[in-house]
Amino acid sequence: DKEVAYKTVARLLYLNTIPFNVARSEAFAQMIELVAKHGLRLKKPSYHGIRVRYLKEYLEAHRVSWKKTRCTLMTDS
Repeated sequence: DKEVAYKTVARLLYLNTIPFNVARSEAFAQMIELVAKHGLRLKKPSYHGIRVRYLKEYLEAHRVSWKKTRCTLMTDS
């Protein structure tokens, strides 16, 4: 049921203190579309995959621009 799916997504945001504006992001929309596209064949990514493999790939893609902008990841925490 669609309503159950929506409530589950909302619960994920609530329980992990993810800001609500994430639901407005293009990345969120892309994620939902791709999960729907792959349906039941798609299994969740592993903790290690998210924390190591995909993060490393994501950062590598940004390193090129860091050399041009002289800016890296920044945080206020």
